[in-house]
Amino acid sequence: MGASLSGRIPSGRLGLHYIAEVGNGRASSSPQSEPVQNEVDENSHKAFNFQVFARPETLPGLQTGFSVYRDLLTPIGQPSVNETILDYYFVYKGHNYQWLNEALLVRQAPRGPSPSPTVNIPGFYTQISKRFGAFTPYFRYQYVNAPLNGPVFYTNVGLQYGPSVGLRYDLSDFVAWKLQYDYNSLKNGQSYQTVTLQACFTF
Repeated sequence: MGASLSGRIPSGRLGLHYIAEVGNGRASSSPQSEPVQNEVDENSHKAFNFQVFARPETLPGLQTGFSVYRDLLTPIGQPSVNETILDYYFVYKGHNYQWLNEALLVRQAPRGPSPSPTVNIPGFYTQISKRFGAFTPYFRYQYVNAPLNGPVFYTNVGLQYGPSVGLRYDLSDFVAWKLQYDYNSLKNGQSYQTVTLQACFTF
């Protein structure tokens, strides 16, 4: 539950827009909690998000922007944690081409008289695809580096990076199938591979 305000910033052909939001943050009392909080918020602190993005008229199909998200996490049996998420993205959609890029930094700062060290969690991905009729092959590379001793949520993530290759088939404007192969490398030198088949529905 929350509120969102959006609009244009006078900027001529640069096409600047803004989005300001306030609402319930994500649940953090335990890893088993449903992350989306609707009618009830587990603490009295509200999350805030502010975004600015551009759609320049001189480069149709391009959108780029950044956002800042602030929240207070309250895990059971641990000090509260101030969380800030900084995000930057760059998206280009041309004729049957698509190039997606996003980088973020999750910063978690525990509160208290003797707080634990602040944790910084970087991550990014880049994906390129080209459509051939109903088929869209794509390639993605992703990276995340979350310390195993992080204060909230990231005990089983660690350092992971690697490529993904997939094929999307659009049955209609609302239904698609995706077949994807992932190769993930881990911090300890090990790696694992997965193959996923997914049905996607949009509306």
